[in-house]
Amino acid sequence: MTLGVTILFLLMIVTWVCIREFSSCFREIHVHDSMPFPAFLVWLLVVTALVSYLAMTMWGSRACFSPHQLLTLLSTIVIVLAICTSTGIKTSAVSALWGAVGAIAANDEMPDGFPVWSAVASLLIAPAAGALLFAIFRGLIDKFIFQNEGHLLIKNLYFKRLLFIGIVLSSVAMWWNYSLLIAPLVASVQWGATLPLGAANIIVSITLAAVVIAATAYALNPRRLRAKQSRHLLPHLYSVTAVTGLSLAAAPLFPFTALPPVILSVKQMEVCNKLVLEPERLLQHGMKLLGITVVTPLMAFIVGIVLFTFDHMPLFIIVTSIFVVVVCMLAHLYFNQYKKHRVTKKALTDELIRKSEVGDERNRQDVDAIASQFNVMSKEIDLKYKELINLSLYIKQQRQYLEELSLRLKKMAKEPDVDTLRAQVTDASRELKESLKLSDDMDHFYNQVDENHKNFVSRLLMRCPTLTEREKRLAILIRLGYSSKDIASLMNVEPKTIEISRYRFRRKLKLDRGTNIVQYLQLI
Repeated sequence: MTLGVTILFLLMIVTWVCIREFSSCFREIHVHDSMPFPAFLVWLLVVTALVSYLAMTMWGSRACFSPHQLLTLLSTIVIVLAICTSTGIKTSAVSALWGAVGAIAANDEMPDGFPVWSAVASLLIAPAAGALLFAIFRGLIDKFIFQNEGHLLIKNLYFKRLLFIGIVLSSVAMWWNYSLLIAPLVASVQWGATLPLGAANIIVSITLAAVVIAATAYALNPRRLRAKQSRHLLPHLYSVTAVTGLSLAAAPLFPFTALPPVILSVKQMEVCNKLVLEPERLLQHGMKLLGITVVTPLMAFIVGIVLFTFDHMPLFIIVTSIFVVVVCMLAHLYFNQYKKHRVTKKALTDELIRKSEVGDERNRQDVDAIASQFNVMSKEIDLKYKELINLSLYIKQQRQYLEELSLRLKKMAKEPDVDTLRAQVTDASRELKESLKLSDDMDHFYNQVDENHKNFVSRLLMRCPTLTEREKRLAILIRLGYSSKDIASLMNVEPKTIEISRYRFRRKLKLDRGTNIVQYLQLI
């Protein structure tokens, strides 16, 4: 059981490395720009199998960890990676490995002690060298390709060739680097106890190749990728390749240890390169670099020290590790769903606010349109009302004129001089002919009144269908605020007649004595 869980933890680390570190370089530059994705997977299968077999062969005789040390080491790495991934802390399997190895050395479990120079070279020297080489390669690519005064098609051709070569070289270099990470752990499983060393190495190489292909295919799924500029990320591939080559060349300078002299953290190099590329985001990238370089190994050291106190209880270590991984996975899924829920809720809230604003705007526009229409109608009504007032004043003046003319005729009847009488009669006849237009004006007045109050008359007839034409006009004039005297003047009758008509009209409407007839008609 312990051997099976150890192999499971090892495969988990390999899968995590492929998804989170190895494929991150190709995810950033979008490998589909240079070669078809199936061809890249076939190339990766061959590279993984050959490089893994070579690493297993070179480090197969250096099994440096006992079974309980290996289980504790792998459990420490798995727990740290799970915790950091679920909490969003930038981490690396390489950094966790050095922290766990430090815990082993602190418990005096390593005969050679902690490989200080290997850890310093892996966590400090290699990333700094990678950032320097990244800046150099970026300057060279910009100078000889993008800033060159060549044709755009020629520039794109050179760039694609460089991208293709970079993918090929970096895939070899990076998997060689991660094979150095995995080889001592695999060698410690002691496959040679039951299988010949060569056969065990072949099985391990094929298994690693299968895991790498599956994890990389998942991580580089074209539907999950976002297109980015390869121009500034291409130098990263060459810097990783160059640092890997330099570490191989400098390996003899380091003291012999069971662990490889230099193991690169490609994720750490990526953050260092972004510091060069985006110095304005120094704080953000600095926090990521701090998480990989300091937080991860320190956490691995602490977790390793705790687990080594239970090294005589392998079942407890296994259960604890699985429990922590499951809890971290559930927490990660929960927070992802929570974030999606918040994003969805915010989107729905924004949509509701937008619809509300659109609805309010439409209502405001409708209200403005109604108010504008009401203002136009009010102006028309005021204009018609003024016309009615002017016409009524004109009719009143005509009536006064007729009364004056009647008095003049009475005086003319007493005039003894015939010539003077004839002249006065002629003047009066001419003036009377002018005043004969009164009937036409009265017809025009009543036509205007009926036209402007057509709706009012209709609503009034619904309450009292037996109204005569005279009573309809009386109701309109009362509604307009005319007094009985003014109505009598307009209708050319006595005010007393109008009072009688008003009384009969109130009886038809069945109004109480205390009801104001003017207000009643205005509310209809």
